[in-house]
Amino acid sequence: MTTQYDYIIIGSGCAGLSLAYHMSQNESLRKKRVLLLDNAAKTTNDKTWCFWAKEKQPYQSAQKVSWNKLEFKADDLRIREQLSEYHYYHISSLDFYQEVFEHLKQFENFEIVQEAVSELIQRGNHVEVSTQNNVYKANFAFNSVVGLLKDKPNKAGLKQHFYGKKIKTEDPKFKDGHVKLMDFSMPDKQTVQFGYLLPFSDHEALVEYTEFSPQIHSDQEYEALFKGYITGLNLGKYEIIESEKGQIPMSNFKFPRYSSSRILNMGTSGGFTKPTTGYTFKNIQDDVATIVSSLAKNKPFNRPHAHSRFRFYDRLLLGIIKDEPHKVKVIMQRLFKNNSMERILTFLDEKTSLAEEAKIFMRLPWAPFLKQLFLK
Repeated sequence: MTTQYDYIIIGSGCAGLSLAYHMSQNESLRKKRVLLLDNAAKTTNDKTWCFWAKEKQPYQSAQKVSWNKLEFKADDLRIREQLSEYHYYHISSLDFYQEVFEHLKQFENFEIVQEAVSELIQRGNHVEVSTQNNVYKANFAFNSVVGLLKDKPNKAGLKQHFYGKKIKTEDPKFKDGHVKLMDFSMPDKQTVQFGYLLPFSDHEALVEYTEFSPQIHSDQEYEALFKGYITGLNLGKYEIIESEKGQIPMSNFKFPRYSSSRILNMGTSGGFTKPTTGYTFKNIQDDVATIVSSLAKNKPFNRPHAHSRFRFYDRLLLGIIKDEPHKVKVIMQRLFKNNSMERILTFLDEKTSLAEEAKIFMRLPWAPFLKQLFLK
């Protein structure tokens, strides 16, 4: 059976649902027939997204908790700041899935189907999306599934991998309300490893062990590393509410924006995961807003987040993480010591000017970056 649509969105994760949500907000697109395809029902909390933004976010799931106090810690250096422009947001994926699916029920032009896509191909002036039982046709397809790309990044490469638990302490250990972005207060090893903490209340927090390396550990190894970090926090008695672990590719791989003239890649598949940090959510929101604006105006899709100099900066830092991981902590110490949190967040958002970036780099250790420069 073949069914015709205006647009097909492949993958109902962050990118796919964000695009559908933004489409539903645009009056000129509400008469377009849109199909969302995913092989999963999205009924579990399989991911956590964090991001920072100056403006209030449209999703109610983002309003549950946010922070304006951040902390960096390494050896004797401890920096705490209260943000004036940004807020740091947290979204549980299940909250996001439920919110957007419930929202889309208001619009008859959206159809949601749980099927695995086996083939995605352009034929002339339309796209065909095949599943085991059906073939769907559309004018355009938007893909967020890495597995459907013809070329993919090396799975054996560098990764950001993490293991964490949401805990509840007996005593109010998180009253100060600071997000620990990076806490290097664990014994040094020949890898990049740090703690990360989100305080949800005086008694509850997400505590994570994070590592940048190619090597993924067993659950037993992660548990030992996690215990090594949380023991140093002196939290006293606590109970475990839930656990999470995951991994994000840290790759120089150039993800293709287009698979063909009518197949556009989004999210991680489109290169919108920043390789040095793993942050993706806000990049996706900027991208889908641009896509929807282009669709409404019948204009080509532009890419709003691809400054070549930031890709160059990312390549240098990824090289250092791979070749000289023991130097990363010192680089981060200098970065946070000599710049405000606001400036660092703006830099990571790729919104700084060349002059601002020069000031940032002038106060970093030059040798590791120069070494990488000559290796390129």
